[in-house]
Amino acid sequence: RAVTFFQISLCLVVQCVGISIIWCAMAGWIAMDNNMVSLSNSRATTNRNYHPTVVIFLDGMAILYYAIVEEPITTVAHILAIVALGIPLHAMTDRFSGMQCTNGPDSNLVQSALLSTT
Repeated sequence: RAVTFFQISLCLVVQCVGISIIWCAMAGWIAMDNNMVSLSNSRATTNRNYHPTVVIFLDGMAILYYAIVEEPITTVAHILAIVALGIPLHAMTDRFSGMQCTNGPDSNLVQSALLSTT
């Protein structure tokens, strides 16, 4: 919801068109989720309906395309959406909501390790 609100607000303020901030933020979330599952060293299958590597690759290709055909500020906005929206929202959800973002069997171990470092 926060990302959708941000996208709509951004479009109203700077007259942008599209939903690229939303898919970039989702890619940041997915990258963080994939990283946490990788950290758990779990070989068990997770309950995902997507393949994170494919999603991240396609997002990177879309950002590259927009970097070629649009103004540089568009690329800056896409990268910021990943780094300043997707990744922090994943971390906040993981930390404060009580639900775990990863679906791996060892996600409690990963969450405990991450929380102990803060």
